[in-house]
Amino acid sequence: MTIALPGSLYAGFATLGNATAAATGNTAGYLAPASFLLLVGGSLLVSLSGAAATVLMATRTREQEAALVQAAGGTRTVVLLRAVWEALILVVTAILASAIVLALTAGGVALSLSRVAATAPDFGLGQAGFASAACAIILVAASAIPVLLALRQPIRAVLVASE
Repeated sequence: MTIALPGSLYAGFATLGNATAAATGNTAGYLAPASFLLLVGGSLLVSLSGAAATVLMATRTREQEAALVQAAGGTRTVVLLRAVWEALILVVTAILASAIVLALTAGGVALSLSRVAATAPDFGLGQAGFASAACAIILVAASAIPVLLALRQPIRAVLVASE
């Protein structure tokens, strides 16, 4: 949601702006970045904080998992990298799902406007890329911070407490 929402909205507005410019020669139909941020900023913050909260809740058991991996011979780096890769896999999955939404939005708007003027779809990749980077940073932090805190605990104490 955090990636698809800004990308698809911007793709729709930008493709409409392309059609307006092609039909009338007027470029006033484009959406300014500041206006765009005002339009979707609140909903982006809510969805991003919801994603971070979900990752934080899913990482509650990181203490026991980290202690078990370390007791089995894994290093602190292995435990931390596992959490980072888990967050990155979530972000990449969201990016792939969002790419489908962006393609359908921009392609659909361009197709529907092609009766008025030849319209090139604008996929909103800049906005989706920015949202993807923000998601990656927030989700990696939400996943790595509990692991770093769990790694501070003594292995024996964590394993005894979990029994």
